[in-house]
Amino acid sequence: MNPTVSAAAVAAMSTVVVAVATLVIGRYYERRAAVEAEIRSSKIPIYSRLVESLLRMLLRGDAAAAGADQFAEELREITPQLIAWASDDVLIEWSRFKRSIAAASTESETEAALFELEKLLIAIRRDYGHKGQAVKEGDLLGLFINDAHELLERRRGRARQ
Repeated sequence: MNPTVSAAAVAAMSTVVVAVATLVIGRYYERRAAVEAEIRSSKIPIYSRLVESLLRMLLRGDAAAAGADQFAEELREITPQLIAWASDDVLIEWSRFKRSIAAASTESETEAALFELEKLLIAIRRDYGHKGQAVKEGDLLGLFINDAHELLERRRGRARQ
């Protein structure tokens, strides 16, 4: 075979292969982006409802049975949606938070549960796309707990012991 013809055939084949590969890979990434966008649009209302419920209960300090029952019902309703749509990190932090509030019987365990709540909120923010590198322990708690700095000092004091 003529070397010029062979070179032209190889160049033509290479062009076709690269074009097809580019098209296939592009479609794959488009499909993946569409799925991620759909998942994100499903997460946002669930996360918003969860955060609103948690903060409403925390800020209200509602210890009445009706308020606690309503809060527990909201958490039961949200959990299946979180299982379906939440990222792995959010799901793990949700599980840890739920276990910590269920076990909280002393003041120090209640404080520990608040820090578990903060970890959950940080995981949700990361899943929304926030980097969160500047957010340190106690920063989010300080938004809704006036003495968060005292809680943080006690926590650090316990950790040193």
